[in-house]
Amino acid sequence: MHRAEQVLYAAMFVMPISGYLYVMAGGYGVNLFGAVELSNPIGERESLAIVAKWTHILSGYALLLALAGHVGLVLRHQLILKDGLLHRMLPGRRADR
Repeated sequence: MHRAEQVLYAAMFVMPISGYLYVMAGGYGVNLFGAVELSNPIGERESLAIVAKWTHILSGYALLLALAGHVGLVLRHQLILKDGLLHRMLPGRRADR
């Protein structure tokens, strides 16, 4: 697994958790579909809310940068190297020998 993929997976894991911690510790709460109000097991904690907010923001930027880098590498393989990477990734295709 490449570093960009590791950052993508880490950010996809950290973002929802930090977002949940932010809204709960910040006292905003979560309302599902306008029908169900989730209970707040954390309570209002300003310091935790600040840390969770910045963790959420920074992991969002990390996700954006990793995604841009990943797409850039795919475009490099497709347009510059022309090594057939996308063709090899398609299901049912065999790599050229």
